[in-house]
Amino acid sequence: MYLVAFATTFWLGIDDGLQIGLWMECVQEKDSDWVCVPWTNTPEFIGASRAFAVLALLSYSASCIIIIAYIAAPVLQQNRILLMSLSLITFTAACMIVMAVIIMGVKGRDHVEDIKNSISSVIRYLHKGVDPYNPCIIGTSFIFAISSSLLTYISFIFYVIEYRRVSFMSLYRAQAV
Repeated sequence: MYLVAFATTFWLGIDDGLQIGLWMECVQEKDSDWVCVPWTNTPEFIGASRAFAVLALLSYSASCIIIIAYIAAPVLQQNRILLMSLSLITFTAACMIVMAVIIMGVKGRDHVEDIKNSISSVIRYLHKGVDPYNPCIIGTSFIFAISSSLLTYISFIFYVIEYRRVSFMSLYRAQAV
């Protein structure tokens, strides 16, 4: 789910005409298809959102490697350090997504308002057939990012529960001996 949010272009935008993403800006020109172009003058908030999004993706990658190792090697299923690492990396991924979403949401809305307040931007978008005075909307990529962060927090809780189970089992084995 996060990969979809990471790769797609519709984080937020202007209703019926503009989509803003991490990597591109898309405009629906006068009764035609969407035209997407990579950011030329990348706004600072996009750079910050990208940084947190990439850190989240790296955290997800590390947690996937740990999960595969955990499942593939039964001896690792009793390793508390591995479970604690998995828990912390998962929590980090969720926090990085939340930071990317907050920055994109707050500063992205400000960016859309700046478009509405700049005469040159208004003329440029009107020329393309986009009414910049339409409302600012949240896109599907933004919703996917929020959903994936919530699911990641839930995964973190399950990893902590598993850590506690393994800890109690090792304590029980130590007392039995």
